[in-house]
Amino acid sequence: MNERWVLITQPRCRPCEEAKQMLTERGIPFVAFDIVERPDMRDFLKTLLPNPTTPQVFRDGTRIGGRDDLREYFRAADLCERF
Repeated sequence: MNERWVLITQPRCRPCEEAKQMLTERGIPFVAFDIVERPDMRDFLKTLLPNPTTPQVFRDGTRIGGRDDLREYFRAADLCERF
């Protein structure tokens, strides 16, 4: 499976760290962009969302959402695997 996972994050952001940890624990490689180091990523988020928050998680170019959305995404995937 050659999926591309991208996180848009910021420093000292606990939800950002938790999202990274969820992906790492599942062995999923990802690329993270810090909006402080990459203001263009902040601008990108503003084009998608009226009040962007971090983290924002993307899989193969499709937005999953934030940390809670990622948690629910994996919960649903785990349920599907059971059946």
